[in-house]
Amino acid sequence: MQNSTLGASLPDELSQSILDQPTPKLVYRVIKSHFDCNHGGFRLHEGNREMVEALCLWFSRDEKFAQRGYSTKKGIMLQGASGLGKTETIRAISEHPRYPIRIFSMIKLARMAEDEGGLFTLPSGLVLLDDVGSEPARIKHFGTERNVFQELIEISYFERRPFHKILITTNLDGDEIEERYGYRVRSRLREMFNVIQVTGEDMRR
Repeated sequence: MQNSTLGASLPDELSQSILDQPTPKLVYRVIKSHFDCNHGGFRLHEGNREMVEALCLWFSRDEKFAQRGYSTKKGIMLQGASGLGKTETIRAISEHPRYPIRIFSMIKLARMAEDEGGLFTLPSGLVLLDDVGSEPARIKHFGTERNVFQELIEISYFERRPFHKILITTNLDGDEIEERYGYRVRSRLREMFNVIQVTGEDMRR
């Protein structure tokens, strides 16, 4: 399928209107337009509805987000199996000029830490830590063993970085997160993020 950028697929009036006044409906149209142009269509179903609706409310800062029991002071963590559209949905939003989300693959961050060392701190602005749990649980740099995701969460927590600008996707459930990163990280994640479960069939099949 031929690739298409979101900017090319969005009508001019939609692009301008969302820049002026973002609403959940307009964010949804951005998502749908991306999937229509790049993946042959988009379908809401029981498994992804909460994710899509919550993201639309979160990105438009709609008061109904809090009415669903979420916190506007927290980020978003999407949990679910591979191929459910977690990353692609956020990527669709990121291609719009209002939401320049910087997407960081956890595999690449771990490889960079292993090769170059040093502590990685998250940049300002909207950030996605993609596919948490896909990276090696432990890496070594000149003999020093490290857990990159654990470092990122601890640094962000103690520096009081605005949590509402961080998004995470992961295939791990809560118990698997605790087993891999420890109870403290699991506890921090509950404090820092609105956790949204995503279910359904693999979209890549």
